[in-house]
Amino acid sequence: MVVTDLAMPVLNGLDTARKLKQTLPEVKLIFLTMNEDPDFAIQAMREGASGYLLKKSGAAKLVQAIFAASKVNRM
Repeated sequence: MVVTDLAMPVLNGLDTARKLKQTLPEVKLIFLTMNEDPDFAIQAMREGASGYLLKKSGAAKLVQAIFAASKVNRM
């Protein structure tokens, strides 16, 4: 499980997601960001994100997203 942001100093979150998924295809990615642009959310999901949350959503929503993502593909 990796929680990442879109804006990071060296490698942006979308590039990070792409590289992680290439190296570790089973990794679960959750984006936690201030960016409300739906185009970024769509792009994050295309890169393999299991969730996309706004930082203003609060800790409880993040915990819910982590639990939900950890259950994906466990049927």
